[in-house]
Amino acid sequence: MTLKSRFVLGSAASNLWAKTGSEDQWHSLASHMVDAAQMGVRLWEDWLALSTRRWLAEPVGSDEAGRALFAWLAGCHDLGKASPAFQIQVPALAAQVCRTGLPLPSVLPERSKAPHAKVSAVAIGPLLAERFGWDRRFTVGPAAILGGHHGWFPEEGFSAEGRKRPSLYGWSDDQDAPWMAARRELFDLIVAVTSADSALHAGAGIELGRARELALSGYVILADWLASNAGLFPYASVAYAPPYIEESTARAGRALQSIGWRRWDAPATRLDFIQRFTFAPNALQEQTIATATRATEPGLLIIEAPMGVGKTEASLAAVEVLARTQGFGGTFIALPTQATSNQMFLRARKWLEHFESGTYVMELAHGKADQIADYRALGGTPVSIDVDEGHGAQVTAADWFHGSKRRLLAPFVVGTIDQALLCAAKVRHVALRQVGLVGKVVVVDEVHAYDAHMSVFLRRALRWLGAAKVPVVLLSATLPPVTRRRLIEAYVGSAVEVGEISYPAVVHIAPSGEVTSSPVTSEGPPKRARIQVLTERGGGGGKEVTDVVTSLVRREANVLVVRNTVVRAQETYRALVNVLGEGAVTLLHARFLVDHRLKKEAWLAAHFGPSSNRPHGHVVVGTQVLEQSLDVDFDVLVTDLAPIDLVFQRMGRVHRHPGVHRPKGFEEPFAIVTGLVRVSTGPPEFPRGSLAVYAEHLLLRTSALLVDRESITLPDEVPVLVTRVYGEETITPSTWAQRAAAASAAWREAQLARERAAEQFAIPAPEGAPNLLELCRIGIGDRDDDDPAVQAAVRDSTPAIEVVIGWGSGSLDLIDALGGKVPLDHRPTPEEMDHALGSTLRLPSRLTSAALAELHTPSGWRENPWLRHLRVLVLSPKANEAPLGKNVLRYSEALGLEATSRGG
Repeated sequence: MTLKSRFVLGSAASNLWAKTGSEDQWHSLASHMVDAAQMGVRLWEDWLALSTRRWLAEPVGSDEAGRALFAWLAGCHDLGKASPAFQIQVPALAAQVCRTGLPLPSVLPERSKAPHAKVSAVAIGPLLAERFGWDRRFTVGPAAILGGHHGWFPEEGFSAEGRKRPSLYGWSDDQDAPWMAARRELFDLIVAVTSADSALHAGAGIELGRARELALSGYVILADWLASNAGLFPYASVAYAPPYIEESTARAGRALQSIGWRRWDAPATRLDFIQRFTFAPNALQEQTIATATRATEPGLLIIEAPMGVGKTEASLAAVEVLARTQGFGGTFIALPTQATSNQMFLRARKWLEHFESGTYVMELAHGKADQIADYRALGGTPVSIDVDEGHGAQVTAADWFHGSKRRLLAPFVVGTIDQALLCAAKVRHVALRQVGLVGKVVVVDEVHAYDAHMSVFLRRALRWLGAAKVPVVLLSATLPPVTRRRLIEAYVGSAVEVGEISYPAVVHIAPSGEVTSSPVTSEGPPKRARIQVLTERGGGGGKEVTDVVTSLVRREANVLVVRNTVVRAQETYRALVNVLGEGAVTLLHARFLVDHRLKKEAWLAAHFGPSSNRPHGHVVVGTQVLEQSLDVDFDVLVTDLAPIDLVFQRMGRVHRHPGVHRPKGFEEPFAIVTGLVRVSTGPPEFPRGSLAVYAEHLLLRTSALLVDRESITLPDEVPVLVTRVYGEETITPSTWAQRAAAASAAWREAQLARERAAEQFAIPAPEGAPNLLELCRIGIGDRDDDDPAVQAAVRDSTPAIEVVIGWGSGSLDLIDALGGKVPLDHRPTPEEMDHALGSTLRLPSRLTSAALAELHTPSGWRENPWLRHLRVLVLSPKANEAPLGKNVLRYSEALGLEATSRGG
């Protein structure tokens, strides 16, 4: 029998309970604490990335001591359940506790006055001081970690709570008083079980630092969740006895494997790019691999290069190199939208399928992930894929990871940027968000796409990732110099001398702030893109654009038309269909039902992707959903004026793929910029919709550089023009001066206001947080991070109201959704739920108030985790419309959702 097994508790500590179930089942507190400690050991040994283990162990000097500290924290999380306020909650078990001599209140108290997580925080400091001589200033970290295991950290002044409510906390100045003694025994048990003596005997205490404390808090939550799973750790229904340690050890050893968890260790051999991606690397990809290989410690990697040159493959290659050389255990890839995430998911899955034999757990993280057939196909069963040389890789989505807070914990995750930014938001369980990124290589695509509000969260997230020694790869077609510098300084945590950055380039920033820029040689000579600025009066269906596009189509060009608003896109679609017919025009925007949008995106990929059967003379009309990360290729672009960097993004969808046969006269890229009215005596006029989306300041500066141009040289002029638009020099004509000055002042004021608003919801940087205690106490409030209001706070938008559109009349207990009927008065079957989810869309923000007042979640959906946030909009079957507030809403597969004023 080992020393651990011989550790005997007194009767009082042995009979305390932690968990109860049906049929009078219960699990002792000591047993549950041992279970959590054992799960801590297994997480450390079998799941944590080697890089994470090194980082967490730094303050205590060795991997063994790091594991002991890690497991000890996990085991002590429920120390606060050894308190009167908790133990009195179940009468039969309370009587059992009383018989051991532990006093309980005569009246059932409110547990909210002494929640057991806070009692754990209150109790741990004095025990560390008594048993190991810790100075009080060092005990705040462990207290916050234990006190935060239900998602919120205790507030400042928590340590005085025991004295304020001694009858609830079991607090006494006499250390040998019954409750104090029981907690000491449990504390000593976990120290013995985890062999934490040497780690805790660290002088006056251990300075972990805020980043480690936040990560450790997340790992403690995780260990508690796993140890609380009755399927993994069945309730014993008996008082704790020493032999249970061996039983718990065995159960913990089986736990991770049984739920599909495994650590991914990168292949030990050097990257074979051709085997991974089926083509030879280009100059950008070779430079990225070389830069990642030279990196000796985690840092920031910025890849700036034109659209369509393989930044995605370069970033995936960097992930593999950094994982192999520095011990990271997976990746999280963040993108601006659900559509771009879906596309990246397919590309990343293909990358994994070309790995050596093994099973790779992969998740898609966004609100509609379960509507993506390729994701659902992974299921919980590995999918075997044959690759070169007879190796087989398996990609699966383990069921345990499907919960909203658990998706990021999988080794390989693709998701929307919100999922990453929430690691820097004042939300419940923010520590779990941190854990989902620590130990991975984090890739953020389309960095230029984030506005002033979201950029605050991005920079704050970068700072926490830098403090946690997480490598980050940022991808962009081009970045304004000021934006690049702010991102670099956020990651490093101090001012950095960036210097001149060539273009295209791969830039590495070490944790010390040392910047190394490696220029990339272009694959071929610079490319000339023709530019034409076209005045357009009226709405999106004006004659100017219709005539030009019709002329291009009749010359067999495939044309992409990008409008700045959904309404303008719908107007353009109608006007072109009237001339060219429905078969020649396709419309895509964000207001289609999920199934319709996915079908349209699949059609686009099939007909305009890299290996497509291209039509001739087809028009695709859309909004910003077409400008980011979609791998499609057209002959000509017609675009509303937008800020210069976004114009370049849209131009990246033209002549994207080499080797495509172009119609005569379209052998070089051609972009027509419209959505403005040129005025001979002053600045141009812009549509109201464009001004609602983009700042007039940037539109004026962009138009000043484009109105008289006939061409742009790619990629040479991209960084030059972006720098000028976002810079300080005067570039608008003198006749624009008054309006340009007013627009500039309004833009700067708006930028500052949005940043200030974001700061209210963002957690402070590690250096600005004296402890974790106030990290999440104010801001978004006591909401889970999958709440629509939380998502809106990160994106600085009105909370999105997502609806299921159905068709019905009369007594509404059933609606017709896409694919079939869905009941409203009882919980739908899985098939019926799929029909409902396929019929969802987000309403325009201007309809939010009316939707909240008039639309409701059906009673039968409120217990369903996927449907509980959804409201139902019922359209009349004949007219395909319904009133909402002062509007009439109509829906069709061709046009999507339309909202018009009643009578309009």
